[in-house]
Amino acid sequence: MNTAKRWAALLLGLVLLAGAAAFAWIRYGSAAPAVAAVSASRMGSLAAAGGAAGANPHDPILNQLTEKADQTNARQDTAIEASQTVSGTVSLAASLASQAKPDDTVFVFARPAEGSRMPLAMLRKQVRDLPLRFILDDSTAMSPATRLSQAGRVIVAARVTKSANAAPLSGDLAGHSAPVAVGSKGVTIEINEIVKE
Repeated sequence: MNTAKRWAALLLGLVLLAGAAAFAWIRYGSAAPAVAAVSASRMGSLAAAGGAAGANPHDPILNQLTEKADQTNARQDTAIEASQTVSGTVSLAASLASQAKPDDTVFVFARPAEGSRMPLAMLRKQVRDLPLRFILDDSTAMSPATRLSQAGRVIVAARVTKSANAAPLSGDLAGHSAPVAVGSKGVTIEINEIVKE
């Protein structure tokens, strides 16, 4: 008997629950599209107003911070690049000008101040390009294994040759700087001597 009463009570509860759900659906379900339409209309108005004044009131500040961060990163990148280069000018001494022709090759290179004499970075130009402003960096490296940025101090040299040979030959015209640190600017080189055997 107790079991039958329990089942009857459970069934009655389910019926009441279903009835309440049906009532809520009939009463509020038909109003849902109107509510949704009003909500959408209000959201559209807010979006339009926000679009006119800026979707986010913090956008100007965020844009300024982003721009400043980009500028800082650019300055840092430039500083890093500058610290890994050697730049300056190369000129040909007037006393040797008659011994060089416009088409003669000019090599400008940096080699370690101590140890190996193999160039770390090199540019190839012609006498007609003199006086020449140069920048040596890892993009002008002779070998991926030996880079200018890995050196501490270097000697920058320039040589005029009538051949395309990077090795010095007797009769070439040459000049070089004193040892300078990688990152140096305004290095001045005058080609003012004749290479002898």
